[in-house]
Amino acid sequence: MIATKMLRQDFLREKIITIVVFAFILLSALLVASGANLIVDLSGALSALFETAQAPHFVQMHAGDINQAEINRWAARNSLVKEQQTVEMITVDGSTLYVGDSQTAEEDSIMDISFVTQNRSFDFLLDLEDRVIKVSPGEVAVPIYYMQRDDLKVGDTVRISDGAFDKTFTIAAFVRDAQMNPSIVHSKRFLVHKDDYAALREYFAETEYLIEFLLGDPGKVDRFSQAYQSSGLPKKGTAVDRNLFRTLNALTDGIVAG
Repeated sequence: MIATKMLRQDFLREKIITIVVFAFILLSALLVASGANLIVDLSGALSALFETAQAPHFVQMHAGDINQAEINRWAARNSLVKEQQTVEMITVDGSTLYVGDSQTAEEDSIMDISFVTQNRSFDFLLDLEDRVIKVSPGEVAVPIYYMQRDDLKVGDTVRISDGAFDKTFTIAAFVRDAQMNPSIVHSKRFLVHKDDYAALREYFAETEYLIEFLLGDPGKVDRFSQAYQSSGLPKKGTAVDRNLFRTLNALTDGIVAG
């Protein structure tokens, strides 16, 4: 009763201050609740994305030649490896790429642009409905980054042209990429049909590789990483694991939540 009486007296003396303080406390509580809810939703969405896409636990990027038979032998001997695949990517210079209706090439872009086909075993590229994307000849699936940046829509075009080579693709879907989705990741994968990939491969000689592994026990990824780095396998590039993929995917929305 005494406390209630004191609060009532304080409120009557300083109505405006009390109301302002209460409003700020209420606003702070609402922001904390909203941030916490966003973090929970973000965590659930990332878990669903990684599970559906079957994101690799460890990836060694490599620019140069590889010996797949040697990789296969090493993976077969390593008890931590559940599955292995090597993804070839055709690197296309931004000065040859025209996205949407733009008449200006991507030559000033900071993005490393690669064309790939859909993976067979894991690390699938998904559409906006979290379905594994399948494209037909003449079609391309474009990273979400470009959809958001240029307000692209299905049916728009992507053109590769450098004078001697000229091909226009129709956008059939937009890619959710567990590895390269965030805008802060400067590599982006465009998905094309295997026939179009073969045509690009004949003209564009520069390729890079993602040497990917699924592990039987994801908790031992650090141990696996050490084993790979101490091996004689290709490693002319960055090595990343699923934990880093999750961090990069969560970073943008996580900052908003924070």
